[in-house]
Amino acid sequence: MNTAVAVVEKTPSGADKPNLESVSIPPDPPEAEPLDTRTPMDVSVIPFTHRDLPKWGPWTQYRMSQHWPQISAFTFASHTAQLIGDNSKLFIRSMHAILLASHCRETLDMRPTVDIAFCYRHHPNRDEELNDVKLLIKRVDEWARRIGVRYIRVLHPERIDVPFGVLKTYMLAKEDKLILKDLDR
Repeated sequence: MNTAVAVVEKTPSGADKPNLESVSIPPDPPEAEPLDTRTPMDVSVIPFTHRDLPKWGPWTQYRMSQHWPQISAFTFASHTAQLIGDNSKLFIRSMHAILLASHCRETLDMRPTVDIAFCYRHHPNRDEELNDVKLLIKRVDEWARRIGVRYIRVLHPERIDVPFGVLKTYMLAKEDKLILKDLDR
């Protein structure tokens, strides 16, 4: 911006009189590009936020407490607030499904990994809701590519409301076996 300071002259009464001819007026701002109103926006998958808690909260809390019994009605809000506000987590929902994925880095690996923690369908027995899960997994794939991830993992397929073969097809993944030792037993 090219603006000059106004030169001040003294009037006969002793008051300051600015010389406005020495001031340059800034140019008009550039015109904004017109908005594209012809291309429809894709709002089929949106982030899970605090405004979703009244409708989705009790159902999500019930489903999460099946796998994590420490998540009760009293602690659900604080757990959810941490998931919503964390940039290393992708907490998204569609019309009939909800998904949580987290970005993590394994020791000595150059590139990070994304783990899908859960994906719940609103009605797990309705096959028409499988398309919602497919949309959510597609968004996880897009997010993972954008942040430079190498692998997308599902460590606990029992937390996904999709048959294992269908999930493998959706993710275009190969089947790997995981060895897990339970230290509480």
